[in-house]
Amino acid sequence: ETGYVNGFMPIGDNLLPIQEHAFGLVTLRDPSGSFTGKLLGGGHKIKNLYMHSEGGPSPEKRALIPVIDSSARVENLTLENVDFDGVGAVLTGKNNGVIKGVTVEGTIANTRDRISGIAYENNGTIKKTKVKGTFIGTGYGMVMFNKGNIQDSRAEITMNDSSSYIYNDIGGLVFDNTGTISSCTTKVDIDVHGNVGALVLNNFGTVTNSYASGKVAAEETFYASGFVNENSGLIEGSVSNVSVQSGSGFVSQNMGTIKRSFAAGDVSGRAAFAGSNYATIEDCYSVGDVHADDLSHSYAGGFVAYNEDTAKVTGYALGVLIYKGKKICSALPKNTKSTDGFYYLADGCSDTLKTGKPLSQAAMLKKSS
Repeated sequence: ETGYVNGFMPIGDNLLPIQEHAFGLVTLRDPSGSFTGKLLGGGHKIKNLYMHSEGGPSPEKRALIPVIDSSARVENLTLENVDFDGVGAVLTGKNNGVIKGVTVEGTIANTRDRISGIAYENNGTIKKTKVKGTFIGTGYGMVMFNKGNIQDSRAEITMNDSSSYIYNDIGGLVFDNTGTISSCTTKVDIDVHGNVGALVLNNFGTVTNSYASGKVAAEETFYASGFVNENSGLIEGSVSNVSVQSGSGFVSQNMGTIKRSFAAGDVSGRAAFAGSNYATIEDCYSVGDVHADDLSHSYAGGFVAYNEDTAKVTGYALGVLIYKGKKICSALPKNTKSTDGFYYLADGCSDTLKTGKPLSQAAMLKKSS
């Protein structure tokens, strides 16, 4: 019977009896169209999986297991040397159950739309799972839309594709998070024509105790971020050790709350921690220098480039702002109303600035002349 992906019938997409495989018992689809059994890999591997698709069904149908039911589990399985080209995700289009101890390695590509390594949409739980590979197109290491929980998982992705496509936004682990991410890590090497978040592109949920490393770069008018591109949720106890080209060390735009978090990488672009802050940054710090190519319109700052009048910033910064080869001792923009609880500790900066006193754009330009 003809399937959706070059003759392949995805697991759960046809009514078949229970079958015994080398790695366990599998129930292949019930009338609801979901995989409802247990796929227990036992540490076994599926090698050289080839999945190419140019159209047809919705993204959740273009995966090895289109839908994982809330009662189902997929555990301890490796997909090695995957060659995937299509919309959606390699393992599953929609996870409503549990994915644990799964690894996907290989090349994951789509020249027209969004792709991810584990799930297009996660409504269940993903834990102790890993994606490692090269992404081509608009990619999100593990999950496109996370509405559930991702725990103790890791994505290692490479994407250097700044000239091939009109627009590619990238999230190292997740594109859009409205759920919970905890104790997750990414290691990234990304250079694209689009916005980048080394861990998450857009966060509306909760991210805790997570870590991003590597390097990110954005082209043209886009922004790269060492952790999350835009935050409207809660980020707490997390670290970015990412070198950033054309962006900010931790977050490009914060409209939520960031607590007890740290940015370590050097930045070429806007700010060592946040490009724009409209809400709360509490007990956070940065150590990297910022190499700015523009000081106009609150474009650059040692810690935050633009701070809304009512926005709160506490913590400290150790790095300096460098413009045209000269050091500028400025961590916060002039419109910052209160600097109580913020300390600027960069070497060679005056004592008055060590209290966090902001500089105006005119003062910064004067120091750089």
